[in-house]
Amino acid sequence: MSELVRSLESMNIKPWVGPVYSSDAFYAEEDLVNVLGSRGFLGVEMETAILFLLGLMRGGVKTAAVLIVSNNLTEGRAGRFLIASELRDAVLRVGRAVLNALIMVKD
Repeated sequence: MSELVRSLESMNIKPWVGPVYSSDAFYAEEDLVNVLGSRGFLGVEMETAILFLLGLMRGGVKTAAVLIVSNNLTEGRAGRFLIASELRDAVLRVGRAVLNALIMVKD
């Protein structure tokens, strides 16, 4: 993970490192975002839990996730979402940082 953090920082991307809650129903659970926030969770997402499980099942394969925040659930549905061009630019910058980190990872 340190390679990933260093790579992001070298590209002037500020990483936040901490727990993220995986759920496919975070819009349905009324106060989930506030409860998780009060417990130190940085975000809610829908896809990465299986990656960590597979890494664990495969004998400790190194896993990590870099998530790009596209909207803020604490602002409700009326909150600001990244527009397509902003999201594309973020994905390209972060993608480059991830690829650079993969080059630095040792077995």
